[in-house]
Amino acid sequence: MRFIQQGSSIPMGFFDKVKTAFNRPSAATEPVSVSEDQDDKTIKLIKDCIEALGGRKNIAGPVQVAMTRVRVEVLNPERINREQLKASGLLGHMVIGDTVVHLLAGDQAAELAKGLQSR
Repeated sequence: MRFIQQGSSIPMGFFDKVKTAFNRPSAATEPVSVSEDQDDKTIKLIKDCIEALGGRKNIAGPVQVAMTRVRVEVLNPERINREQLKASGLLGHMVIGDTVVHLLAGDQAAELAKGLQSR
């Protein structure tokens, strides 16, 4: 095996192979169709979460999203209906402190965050 320089540990052609690997098209660039059933489930999840969080007026501040989780700040924590959150179709939820609720929504997290932010 030939190397770039005497004592170097990077084989010749290594950077060309890396460049080629990163320039390949991936499956993620293909358009993805969303079925109407999945869309209806997401809309229902958004409506159920808004109601369980005490209504749209009780949702304060920015809604932050991680890959599978949505962080929501509420104005009045007494208006949170935990049983309704459990029944909403979420994978789970957690109340942190007085005014922060984490909603575990799986792959619907981005759509849920958009729905909670729209006014």
